Amino acid sequence: MRALVICLLAPAALAASVMLACRTSTSPPAAAAAGVVRPRSHDAVEATVASADGVPIRYHSEGSGEPALVFIHGWCGDRGHWAEQVARFSGDREVITLDLAGHGESGRERSAWTIESLGEDVRAVVLSLDLRRVILVGHGLGGAVALAAAERLQGRVVAVVGIDKFYDVERRWNSALVQVLMASWETDFVAAAKQYLDDELPKDCDSALRDRLQAQLVAAPREIALALMRANFDYDLAAAFERVHVPIRAINTNLPIDLAAGRSHAADFAAVDLVAMDLGHYPMLTAPDLFDQKLAETLAGLGR
Repeated sequence: MRALVICLLAPAALAASVMLACRTSTSPPAAAAAGVVRPRSHDAVEATVASADGVPIRYHSEGSGEPALVFIHGWCGDRGHWAEQVARFSGDREVITLDLAGHGESGRERSAWTIESLGEDVRAVVLSLDLRRVILVGHGLGGAVALAAAERLQGRVVAVVGIDKFYDVERRWNSALVQVLMASWETDFVAAAKQYLDDELPKDCDSALRDRLQAQLVAAPREIALALMRANFDYDLAAAFERVHVPIRAINTNLPIDLAAGRSHAADFAAVDLVAMDLGHYPMLTAPDLFDQKLAETLAGLGR
């Protein structure tokens, strides 16, 4: 059962958010994208921009330098998942985090919840800040969103990094198994969330972190959460790899990487396999120092 849960849930990026405080802004929050001045210092800026369908998307930006890093959270997460990485990486480059529609402080009024619509959220933020060279870093579901965004930002995205996502891009999920999993979440969302976290967090995970993740996941808007879960199961990663003509990297912590599968659909694909270290699905939260080290090494390999 645990293998089934990992296989189905890990790529769905059921990453509940931790309410970590963002660094205190030294600039007043902007009310709309039109009033945003792109930051050229280490000062932080919080602002909102409309996505392609008008849904307001909240984001945080600080630091300066290219390529900028855009961190994309997973399912039922928010930009607070990346608080440690903002602090760590904004010293020498611009770092942006955002709440995808239906999450955090962003809007929830959307007619169709798809990976592509979330990709438009990222595109709106990148364009609002006029970021010319960006690396998209996506956790779980955010990895698929990063691919969708990269497809819509040709010429601006220089690389995509997936966190616990691109382990086998050719895997297509059996519809009967997906229906069983969806039914368990639809029947008892709270119980399914607890079981998921039991499977996806290290056994020695800090109890306070576990409790915060549980609370945030349970508080997610159910209709949106379930729609995005299904959308992520249906998303064709292999086809997306072929449409994104930039280097793709993976840092995986739950399942081994199938490099051959990735490389058959992307000209430049490489991965870091940390499965043996038992970090769980949330390495940026459970082992931030190690995760930051591996991400820094990955970025260094991509160059400036």
